[in-house]
Amino acid sequence: MKPTFELFILMAIILLGFGIQLQSQVNTADYNHKVYEAEEFILSEDYCTAAELYNSLHTEYSLFNGDLHNALICALLCDNQELIEKFTLHILKRDASLQYFKTNFNEFDFFNSPSWDSLKSRKIEYTYQPEIRARVREMVKIDQADRIDPSVRQLNDFKNLITLGEIMEEFGFPTQKHLGLDYLGTTDRREYNRWFRLIMIHLTKLMPWDFGELLHQLYFDGIISRGQFVSLFPEIRFCDQSPITCIPHPATNFLMLDDILLSCNEELRKEVNDTRAYFYLDTVESQLEKSIFRRNSPYPWRIGQVFAVFHYNAETAGLEERVEGFKKDGLVPVEY
Repeated sequence: MKPTFELFILMAIILLGFGIQLQSQVNTADYNHKVYEAEEFILSEDYCTAAELYNSLHTEYSLFNGDLHNALICALLCDNQELIEKFTLHILKRDASLQYFKTNFNEFDFFNSPSWDSLKSRKIEYTYQPEIRARVREMVKIDQADRIDPSVRQLNDFKNLITLGEIMEEFGFPTQKHLGLDYLGTTDRREYNRWFRLIMIHLTKLMPWDFGELLHQLYFDGIISRGQFVSLFPEIRFCDQSPITCIPHPATNFLMLDDILLSCNEELRKEVNDTRAYFYLDTVESQLEKSIFRRNSPYPWRIGQVFAVFHYNAETAGLEERVEGFKKDGLVPVEY
């Protein structure tokens, strides 16, 4: 059975109806402003002040996973035992695996100490929702079943759209706290949140205008993170839409060709920065500074962006030709 136009309209009404009922969790303007303030202290290597700012923010709001991750690094670098244990406990409550701590923080003394042994042996009150995770696992299987046949792909995406509506009806829109920090499966290193983001990209392509309205509300209400909103932005549609990143696919501001880094030219950068300001996001220039810091730091920060790498066939066109081609899209070399 192929999804009918009437069913798509029905799902749009259901999804938007749920969106209207959602209650604000976060003042996005305030949250982003304070996170970016903390990140500025990270750049200046004032980790103690950054840790205190994250702690203050966490008393007002629930930190998104990436910000909680950065908060813990700051506390570790500051050697603030109280905040180390506090942020670690909050990450454990999101069901982060021991492998997560080993991969990211094993070099810090705390994670080879009796305090860590005591903390991880506590009875944890998890924040994730097992029921939502189970439904997301079902969605992943359906999503990945067949993405080659267009008709099968569309039908599977539609099935997942219905499942999303059912989840929202019972629990609201799945948040990072709902999904936690654990990995989906023992051999797949993708976290639940990353899988869910991929599914949402496919669903927004189904109904870009309807999700354009819904995701605006979810973002401004602090229900979805900055990163999730930006990654979905190229797929949604709404009136007077302007680019939020220099490169739409993937949604990023920086592209690496060999040792040349490309980003917006002056005209495109102004347009992107205007859009980012409307959504309380940091500027392209600020993103570049953070991305360079992240690239050069020995610590696993989640600030700025990882530079997207463009792989090309040198026999088809050389590096210089590729750079000239990207200039037509508003991208120019930048220093890093």
